[in-house]
Amino acid sequence: MLSFVPHSVMRHRAGFVRNPAAGWSIHVPQWIPAPKKKPTVDMVAVDRVVNVLTRFVAAWVVQSRTARSVARVREAGEAWTRWAMSPNWANMMEREDRHRAIAARREFARCVNMPEAQWKAECRAAIAAARDVGPLMAAWVPIWAARDANVARNLVEHTQVWNEVALHNRQLPAQRRVARVVRNRFAIDSDSE
Repeated sequence: MLSFVPHSVMRHRAGFVRNPAAGWSIHVPQWIPAPKKKPTVDMVAVDRVVNVLTRFVAAWVVQSRTARSVARVREAGEAWTRWAMSPNWANMMEREDRHRAIAARREFARCVNMPEAQWKAECRAAIAAARDVGPLMAAWVPIWAARDANVARNLVEHTQVWNEVALHNRQLPAQRRVARVVRNRFAIDSDSE
């Protein structure tokens, strides 16, 4: 009974199909495995998935645009706050106090190191221009104390310098010759030769 079943039917039952490229060549296989059948696509399910994805993407785009807009508004508000609060009054006052202190130290040092004649001329001019001398005197007391300390320090330094110079100066004054009366010309203690 098997012998009456054609070879092509047996190959079809085994899942093979005729190779269209084979022709009658003995080097190319005449039968190849049949291509697998693709399942039929349920287009209703595909449309349902596409509709769900479309709604999701539309909702995501709206949320994304809203979030980016909110972020831009928040960032602009923070930038404005930074700009508005950048001249922080506490920092400005501290900076101003530092500048005032530096200027006062410079003025104090200028007055302390000023030559005596110029200092007296400035004091006379300030006394002539002022109605009340009390505040001037209160402001000048530390300057006078520093000037007196400078004078004392300079005097001590000069004294130390001259003491060191005198200490290292080994030159002795020339000795004077003393004329002695010679009783004996062979005297040992005589100054003459």
